[in-house]
Amino acid sequence: MPLQPVFTRPSALLAPYISYLFELESAPPADAEPHRVNVLPVPHAQMVFSFGGPSFERVMGGEQKPSPDFALTGYTTRTMEYSNPGHLGVVMAGFHPWGLQPFFEKPLRAIIDRNVLLSDVCRGVVSFERDLRDASDPQARIQCIERFLLANLRRPALDEEMVRSATTIMEAKGSRRVQELADALSMSRRQYLRRFQDTMGVDPSLFTQLVRFQSTFEAMDLHGEAPDWPAIALDAGYYDQAHFINAFRSFTGLSPTEYLVRMRRTEVGQHFDAHRTNDDPMRRMYI
Repeated sequence: MPLQPVFTRPSALLAPYISYLFELESAPPADAEPHRVNVLPVPHAQMVFSFGGPSFERVMGGEQKPSPDFALTGYTTRTMEYSNPGHLGVVMAGFHPWGLQPFFEKPLRAIIDRNVLLSDVCRGVVSFERDLRDASDPQARIQCIERFLLANLRRPALDEEMVRSATTIMEAKGSRRVQELADALSMSRRQYLRRFQDTMGVDPSLFTQLVRFQSTFEAMDLHGEAPDWPAIALDAGYYDQAHFINAFRSFTGLSPTEYLVRMRRTEVGQHFDAHRTNDDPMRRMYI
């Protein structure tokens, strides 16, 4: 079975919280090389549902370790490599930046750069896992996942002021200052920080950094195969090329030039990008 990526937008009931559902399935590779995909830091969280064989994860430059089959992946600040040597079968649910917290009673500020077992934070995981593995096709799996998510929706009401504020940050490509955002809502800086963290799960500074990092890929695409790094840095909202390179290296472990040489786009990344919309906060997620 060749790699079969399936990109789906959620139902109307889940659309306020979830941006996409992305399934990957493939038979074991014919050669000795496992299926691999690199995932860049993006300004939103994901849930991962694996119905295939065991997968492994590795922080760029770190040690490989088993990856949980059913997990909540919070905001990430480092590029992750995922690999699967056998039957690849996984669905990723990508949340809007404000979309994860309504599924949980407690604030999720601590879930950064780690995968949390879904059974530790959600209800009904055992029966859901069984039902998902028994589902016969992508449509049945999506329906199973949506039932599970709706059953775990604890606080449906969104903080609309914070949703608009996060949208402002994304539209400005991460160039807005925290005090400016607080003033726009007639809040003190302290009030704004608390409300933003309660809604997004991260502070606005990290969220802004992730949005700005993602905007670099839009600038890189516009410049083509002969990148003008100082111009790209300015287009992406960085003060200068040095700040841009330092930020890029902290998120990827590579300089921008090294990234272009070493990171070749995969079928997974190309398929995902083909379905991305202009209002999505990520410009490059799967490599």
